[in-house]
Amino acid sequence: MNEDLPWYKQIPNINLINEEDLKFIFSQAEKLLDDTTKNFDSTTAKSNNIVAVVTTILTALTSYFFLNFSYQGTYNIEVTIASLSIIYFAFPTFFIFKNILSTGYCTIGSRPDKLISNLIFSDDTIKNKDTHRTMLLSEIIDYKRRIEDNIYWNRERTINLDRSIKFVLFYPFVIIIAYFFCILISEALL
Repeated sequence: MNEDLPWYKQIPNINLINEEDLKFIFSQAEKLLDDTTKNFDSTTAKSNNIVAVVTTILTALTSYFFLNFSYQGTYNIEVTIASLSIIYFAFPTFFIFKNILSTGYCTIGSRPDKLISNLIFSDDTIKNKDTHRTMLLSEIIDYKRRIEDNIYWNRERTINLDRSIKFVLFYPFVIIIAYFFCILISEALL
């Protein structure tokens, strides 16, 4: 088998696959594509929740920082912790921001101009009364591409979501360490 050829051209006797088998393959591809779009929607919803939590925390921390910052140069542990927290929360914001931007993902169904094409309605397919079978095969090939694209985007988005969740969950531990580090610095400054 020549692996440089597209997957569907590597199938021997692809033209002998009957229409009923193509309908079954298409229905399975459609289910998988639907699953990938639902996964995309789920990741978007979770990302929006993380954005809401991080935005709330950043707003509170920024407000605290500006209300308590002293321009006289006195060292304040709480203000230092707030400023470190603001910097810390920039990371999950960076990761999750990619998830809330619009990303091209592939949906179920096809535009009419993709279905009505010279390839599908060629003289040969019309003469052989093979247009429906050719459309099914064309859609199966296109659905495979869409599924692969969605799986790629879902994987990237899930990685970003997982990173953001980890940053948010580790925040209490990081802040405790930062607090004790700030105490050591304040004692060294005295």
